[in-house]
Amino acid sequence: MRSVTVDWGHTPMPPGAIPWLSAEPNVFTNPADHDGNLGIGYAATDNIYRSARWKLAPDEALEIRGRWPRCTFANIVLFNNHMQTLNYDRRLVSLNRVQTEVEADGSWRMILAHSDPGLPNWLDTRGLEHGTMFWRFLIPTEPLTQLETQVVKFSDLV
Repeated sequence: MRSVTVDWGHTPMPPGAIPWLSAEPNVFTNPADHDGNLGIGYAATDNIYRSARWKLAPDEALEIRGRWPRCTFANIVLFNNHMQTLNYDRRLVSLNRVQTEVEADGSWRMILAHSDPGLPNWLDTRGLEHGTMFWRFLIPTEPLTQLETQVVKFSDLV
């Protein structure tokens, strides 16, 4: 158990060791649902996880597009390099299904940016050029669709 909890972050992990943890910044993997949850100490085997680091220049934003699956609970939360939730007292650094503005077709677009673009579903990086995005989908009853991402210039957001 120690190797998957206390030593987390201190022991090098081979690429792909956790299928839902992307090694590429700004891109999410799309493994089989529940794939890899048994190999780490804190993962529930009936949940789906996705995680990727963001890496954004001061003039960039990350668009994330997807759909919420039917599940008990789902959210995204932003972490710093120490796996601490970003300070949420004055800024929005997480979203769940209830908070998310959804399109008529059921899809949504979230925007990860250093400042407020004046658009729905903005997640505030608090000015950090890199950090971690972590998704949890609790007890889903359908497969998760691929989370699509695109780095754009902040000035091009519409």
